[in-house]
Amino acid sequence: QIIYRPFAHKPYNKYEIFGKKEGFIFGKAQLNKGIEEYNKNAEIDEDDEQKKKKSNKPFKELFITYSIRDCLNLQVNSRASVCLFDNKQLNYQFYNDYLKSNSDNIYLVPGNNPKQKRDAHQFALLFLDIKIFNIPDYYKTISDYVSDTPSYVINKRLNTALPFKFWSYEKNELTLSTTLLFNFLNAKGFYTIED
Repeated sequence: QIIYRPFAHKPYNKYEIFGKKEGFIFGKAQLNKGIEEYNKNAEIDEDDEQKKKKSNKPFKELFITYSIRDCLNLQVNSRASVCLFDNKQLNYQFYNDYLKSNSDNIYLVPGNNPKQKRDAHQFALLFLDIKIFNIPDYYKTISDYVSDTPSYVINKRLNTALPFKFWSYEKNELTLSTTLLFNFLNAKGFYTIED
């Protein structure tokens, strides 16, 4: 049960959840419903080449937010999302066994405040294939951005979100991506200056 207090003075007092158990992750129940529905409808035809090429994961994209408001607004816009109340909630087991196994792309969506951006940066260094989705500077939260922006524009911006992992290793062959490498170096404070 959630109590919403829109006129609370401090943002973290606006929402309060009662009866939550230890390890509770807001939005996980919605994801579970989506996974169950996907599993019910999944009929794999070995002979169908189109189905072979399709992803065998329930979600094409999954968003990790830092506030219930952001999580709810993304869900209303048909975008699967969960909300982290505590940095400790995103651990290797939850990320690999639950998020990564059920989604092709995982986006971490910090608001435009220094703490959330710092946390997102730390998570991206731990989970190298996670993508940080930065909203424009003139929006405070992803909720403001989503409510004010057409879906096709959001999808275009999603394509600019890059992971910190700049290599791939397949069939005993290591491949480096210069675009992803520049993204990683840029995030670590390295820039190119042209005269």
